[in-house]
Amino acid sequence: GAFWLISAAGLCQSFSTLGLVLYRASGRVLLDNIRLVSQIVVLLVVAVLGRHLGFYGVLAGMASAELFGMVFMLFAITEAFDAFSVKSLLLDSFRLAGAIAIVVSAAAIASLLPTPAFGNPRLETTVRLIQVGCACLLTAWPALMLTKSLTAGEGRAVLAAFQPSKRHAVEAAVETAG
Repeated sequence: GAFWLISAAGLCQSFSTLGLVLYRASGRVLLDNIRLVSQIVVLLVVAVLGRHLGFYGVLAGMASAELFGMVFMLFAITEAFDAFSVKSLLLDSFRLAGAIAIVVSAAAIASLLPTPAFGNPRLETTVRLIQVGCACLLTAWPALMLTKSLTAGEGRAVLAAFQPSKRHAVEAAVETAG
């Protein structure tokens, strides 16, 4: 239970931080300060009631504070940017979560495959780690494409970054501009 509460708090905190960065990029700070003060108030209440709430209650309170901050910042950036859509952010997040689930599943399957016995536990662990790493590398690109987490243009841009001739052209353009 603690793992899930901490994970939920971390997820909410990441979206809250994203909202904070986007909101501050718009040049505004008022709603960010209100969010911060309200989160402090929630955490103070959790701290005061900590003995009565217990371990899981305190973790739930922390997760609730982060959830409140996330919802508040999503509201703030919706107000700051006309083109921002919470629906598109959540849709992209679910797409990425699907891609991550595919990659992690491939890694889990790869970890179940038999490996040769070397008699050295460190070597066997290294081989298994390489096996799982290769499974992640081999499934990452197809998972991103399957879930449509990357557009075709974004995919071409990523591939172009790894092509030496185009990379040098980009570096030369940056040096010329800088």
